[in-house]
Amino acid sequence: MFKQRLRIFFSKEGFLSFLGHQDLMRLFERALRRAGLPLAYSAGFNPRVQVSFPLALPLGYQSGEEVLETELVRWISPRRAEELVREQLPEGIGVLRAVSVPFADKASVTSTEFALEFSEVPADFAERLDSFMEKKEAFVQRPTKSHTRNVDVRKFVIGACLEDRTLRVELSVSPGGTARPTEVLSAVMGGEVEDLPQTRVRRTRIKLAAPPH
Repeated sequence: MFKQRLRIFFSKEGFLSFLGHQDLMRLFERALRRAGLPLAYSAGFNPRVQVSFPLALPLGYQSGEEVLETELVRWISPRRAEELVREQLPEGIGVLRAVSVPFADKASVTSTEFALEFSEVPADFAERLDSFMEKKEAFVQRPTKSHTRNVDVRKFVIGACLEDRTLRVELSVSPGGTARPTEVLSAVMGGEVEDLPQTRVRRTRIKLAAPPH
């Protein structure tokens, strides 16, 4: 059976940043169906649209670029699919582009980029950031459902810089995990959670692995 993998890049802004991941999946499933795309469905008693997100966006974060993939059983022009899906989405979810990729090229995230905009930058933040980047490891406590565990966030930081009131961070993503941008901020500030400056967090880019040969 013919199958086309369609990769859709989209943004998530404004109040819809508080839409949870499961709700976002349902929103796109409905939008894809209403768009009339020749969608592939899962087998079984309750077939579902074949749609996947390679990396969930934390609740409350805005994003300038997210990725989802869906499977089609008939060819459709990515540009036409982009137009059809865009018409079915609410304000706050914007379709940036759609591309057709080889079916074996399932999206795999290698790194993410974030922008943390401060309401007010601490006077010594630049020095703290330089000190953090010189370290080989920096641990923070990550709460889980049953306990907290120490996580070395430094090993995930590919790069970080301060531009005016915005901290830009690139974080690696692997089977071993990743770090949260707020955890990096906590580590830079020396774990002084109560002194963390008020910030607005936005994911600006997702980097994907190169397609297989």
